[in-house]
Amino acid sequence: MEGLQETDGCRVVVVQHVSRTGPRRFLSYLQTQLVLAVRVLQLRNAVDVLVFFIGGPEMLPAVAVGRLLGKRCVVSLAGTPGGEAASGIEDPPTPPPPPPPPPPPHPPPPPAATPPAVLRSVRRLTFALSHRIIAYSTRIGDSPELSNCHRKFRVAHEHFLDEEFLAAAPPVNTRGNRVGYLGRLSSEKGILQFVEAAAPVRQEMPVQFVVAGDGPLLESAKALAVDSGVTCEQLTFLGWVPRGEVRAFLQSLRLLVLPSFTEGLPNVVIEAMACGTPVLAAPVGAIPDLVKHGETGFLLPDNSATSIAEGIIEALKSPDLDRIASNGRAFVVSEFSFAAAVDGYKKALGILQNEG
Repeated sequence: MEGLQETDGCRVVVVQHVSRTGPRRFLSYLQTQLVLAVRVLQLRNAVDVLVFFIGGPEMLPAVAVGRLLGKRCVVSLAGTPGGEAASGIEDPPTPPPPPPPPPPPHPPPPPAATPPAVLRSVRRLTFALSHRIIAYSTRIGDSPELSNCHRKFRVAHEHFLDEEFLAAAPPVNTRGNRVGYLGRLSSEKGILQFVEAAAPVRQEMPVQFVVAGDGPLLESAKALAVDSGVTCEQLTFLGWVPRGEVRAFLQSLRLLVLPSFTEGLPNVVIEAMACGTPVLAAPVGAIPDLVKHGETGFLLPDNSATSIAEGIIEALKSPDLDRIASNGRAFVVSEFSFAAAVDGYKKALGILQNEG
């Protein structure tokens, strides 16, 4: 869907971008950039500042057109440039690949791919031409591709809590020992390590584990639970939780665990904290901006099942658990309201306009 929509003091350009692979990926990129460039030309007499928030940071053609028209250009990043994880945590272990099938008599040539060096150059040129670069975390500013952009780098986020999550939450000390996971069941989320941690935790204390979500590792996770001697009553797989039931699910937990190997700024952490549910998470992406160990939540030293088990036991036995939960809720309710998200962008863009 493409089109223009006028709002209070700004124009919104909606451009549909179709993600493709191989040679068609580059053609899709050029098509999207051409559409954006045309839209920029159409708006040349209507706006002074252009904010690009679509796909990755490779906005070079559209940003270049904006600069040629004398506009102030802003690139708002949806993640770390290049997609690398902002963390020192190692990638999840992967099983050895199966043996390759015998090659056909005349194998087709592999699809051409854009070299990483070319993409890095495009991103760096985009950043160099931009007047402002906005991201949701200061940690993104540490990316090597932004090393020369500190003066134009600003932090603002588009994340905000739905009204239902701003309502009062039951104190965590009134809840049972229910520890949960909510998300996609895939290797980068650390779901197998979470399931493996259940048995050693239950050797120390009575805890009910619950996994909400679906994904390619569902059956593997179930099999691992059985092999670990954890019954279905002790660890329950709920499948996907409907959006309207997420708040009730989070408020039923005494602890939410997110042992991911890579993340951005996950909504589930923000929503859990708003529900008064303490979070135990790996220090990846922007999570350490929210979760301060022993203050607003708990951080894992690594993603191993041993560390997850030890972290769960430490959190559930903490005499400060109720205080930590209250601190976490107060933080996200203040920082992730709709008004706070708007104010963050107003400050970044307002400074830019004043500099003009």
